[in-house]
Amino acid sequence: MLDNKDRPIVSVIVPYHNSEDFISECIESVLAQTYQNWELILVDDHSVDSSNEICKRYVTNDRRIMTIATEKPGVSAARNAGIDRANGQYIMFVDSDDCLEPKSLESLLDGMSRHSMTVGSYRKMTKSKVIEESILGEDCLSRDGFITALFNSRKVYVGYCWGKLFDLGLIEEKQIRFNTELAYNEDRLFVLQYSMAVDRVIYHENVVYNYRQHDNSVMYNAAKNVEKLSVSIRNEILSADYIREELGTSYPEAAAWLDYNLLKKGYIWKKKLKGRKKVCNEVDALVIGLRKKVWTDKRIDLLSRLKLIKSVLSA
Repeated sequence: MLDNKDRPIVSVIVPYHNSEDFISECIESVLAQTYQNWELILVDDHSVDSSNEICKRYVTNDRRIMTIATEKPGVSAARNAGIDRANGQYIMFVDSDDCLEPKSLESLLDGMSRHSMTVGSYRKMTKSKVIEESILGEDCLSRDGFITALFNSRKVYVGYCWGKLFDLGLIEEKQIRFNTELAYNEDRLFVLQYSMAVDRVIYHENVVYNYRQHDNSVMYNAAKNVEKLSVSIRNEILSADYIREELGTSYPEAAAWLDYNLLKKGYIWKKKLKGRKKVCNEVDALVIGLRKKVWTDKRIDLLSRLKLIKSVLSA
């Protein structure tokens, strides 16, 4: 727990779009924090349900809470608007259908400093039950170590922008923002750009975030609908191009794992997209372009190669 003399403001940024079913639970989870020196920025992303009315009631009752609106639609534009409005030393992103644990801010502030980032464990849940817990071991990673983990996370995926604490001063200094052209992996690109500027990344085993998966989620619908899956695939390929450009030649191991995961997905996509000729041709081109490079890369271990073979056989 921080001493009273060292209690920086944390700006909690929550974009919302038609979130009337969950936004109250999300806001209440911020109000319930054991660490109370925060401001809550609720960013309206063109909601047409009762979300705005719900948020305004909270603004009336707590001066630490504000609502703003974004002109450009999309979660990336909303998060950027929140960054522009933030007054805190640190920033945390929360999705409007998710919620925090009571000690989330307290846990993430432990070890946080200039030129660093703290990352907490999280649990996945549906509307009514917990699906799984993704627990990180207590650790301190170098910049290179974390960037590799972004693309080679054996047990816990760490590419989400939520469940983390960022230094606002560093974000402004490096002019980091979410890419509004991307509809997929925009958060991992943001985390990558930020982590390229830090000296260390602190992992905490405490669960700080509850991530809700439900039928309205983009990825859930993409998996159920071939047309939406096609759009999702194109978005993922586009995001990989942006990420690959960002990695450049400075992070070859991370780039190798980016290509490995994309190739693995490519084999799976081929099976799911049978009959969708145009998209299948794009996926075929992706697989052809990556397979030799990935299969001959010595950074890819034997177990991962076996998983890749399994993907080939299932396709």
